[in-house]
Amino acid sequence: MQNKAIKLKLEADQKTVLVMDGQSKICNWLYNHLLETAEAFKKKYQQTQDEKSMQIVYTKRGLRNLLPSLKTVKPFLKTVHSSPLKNTALRLSRAIQEHQKGKKGKRKKMSGWPHFRSWQQKWFSLFYDEPNKGFKIEKDKLILSLGQDENKKRIYVEFLIKDKKRLKGYCIRNLRIVRENNIFFVIFTVRTKIPEKKQ
Repeated sequence: MQNKAIKLKLEADQKTVLVMDGQSKICNWLYNHLLETAEAFKKKYQQTQDEKSMQIVYTKRGLRNLLPSLKTVKPFLKTVHSSPLKNTALRLSRAIQEHQKGKKGKRKKMSGWPHFRSWQQKWFSLFYDEPNKGFKIEKDKLILSLGQDENKKRIYVEFLIKDKKRLKGYCIRNLRIVRENNIFFVIFTVRTKIPEKKQ
């Protein structure tokens, strides 16, 4: 078995568009906030050699582990599903680790320290990384679970999936929501059998 990406166009009403833009902006804010936090811890480590600071910045899940306490200080983060939030933090940690590998000569191409992102320049994608967690498909509709409102009620949005027949017979592993030229797309990662080689 191997993974395959299937990119499909989505249609949504104006209310859903505004909600999804809000979700993307929050993840973009989180990325920049965690990057600012990482730089502060990096500076602290350079000054004090504090091991805890190094573990937060340079380990795979160090920044992600800051999310629970951050949600108590910034309640608006709770309006986003846990998967995109978690993957925003992991995305930044991967970028930092790639930078470190380049500095240590463990990869051919040098990768610079991550930069702060501008949402106006590029829509921040939303990644749901677990099968059937945070999303479901009913006929030709994609129902996406977001976070909770101030009354702790779960928020949902719906999209119409164009050309949904392309998913037939596949097992969906995860999905990513992107917006390109003001059009929403969903990129499904599916499992597919590797064709047998002819003798």
